[in-house]
Amino acid sequence: MNDFVNEIQLIYDHLADLTSQEIFINKLVYSLTGHVECLKSIIKTYSDGGEFIEKLNKAIADKRKICIFGTGILGKSIFNSYPDVDFSCFVDNDLSKCGKRIGGYQSYILMSGLKK
Repeated sequence: MNDFVNEIQLIYDHLADLTSQEIFINKLVYSLTGHVECLKSIIKTYSDGGEFIEKLNKAIADKRKICIFGTGILGKSIFNSYPDVDFSCFVDNDLSKCGKRIGGYQSYILMSGLKK
């Protein structure tokens, strides 16, 4: 156990700034506990993260259909942060991801800015 704690401390100490350290700690706590509030804290560290969460919460309250753009880390983090939300689908601009299922949801391609 000591080796694990030492490894975590070493990684933390080598992160370049406070934001990176905050993201690392929140990701670590989420990995150990599954508390989705940690993922929401990570999203808030992005420049527009707080505004994004406000808009998302409003859309949820208004019972609007919600698609997640991006099938990568951020899109999956949003999906995992809101386990009670019935998202409509994932949307991505990477053609290779079209038709794949992510978290039980279908992924679709955004037609502008396609990546082959």
